[in-house]
Amino acid sequence: MLKFHQVGIKRLYNAAAVQQYSTNSPKNTLIIAKEQLQKWSNALLTKNPEIVSKLYVEDATLKPTLDPNHKHSRAAIKTYFESFLQKGPQCSLLNDENQRVKELTDKLLLFTGKYEFSLTTQNNEVIKADFVFLYQFNESLNDWEIIKHSSSVSS
Repeated sequence: MLKFHQVGIKRLYNAAAVQQYSTNSPKNTLIIAKEQLQKWSNALLTKNPEIVSKLYVEDATLKPTLDPNHKHSRAAIKTYFESFLQKGPQCSLLNDENQRVKELTDKLLLFTGKYEFSLTTQNNEVIKADFVFLYQFNESLNDWEIIKHSSSVSS
């Protein structure tokens, strides 16, 4: 199990590291995908829905872990995280045989696998979930953004 730890907001993603992922450079897609998931996990630790929602494109789609309704905009995603972040989620990537990264184009990555959330609720829940992240490289930002994210409780 890979634990993600909080880092300073200014260090959520090292700008120098982003350079190596430009579409003109060689890259390891698994490393990129795991770093993007860690960036997202670190954003959760801030408990700031604005920081989390800015990782998504304006018209992103989110199928949340703890809500049956899809969110179809950054504003709706922010509203979901306003509630979810109150539970104090800490995310851990679970290494399993189903973890996959597929480079759809030089600017689109699909990352699937399992993670778990430790929640600081009354009974300190641990929720295991299957995830799908679709990342898009934004050249003007020189960074990856989430365009689709689906998370569902594992059976």
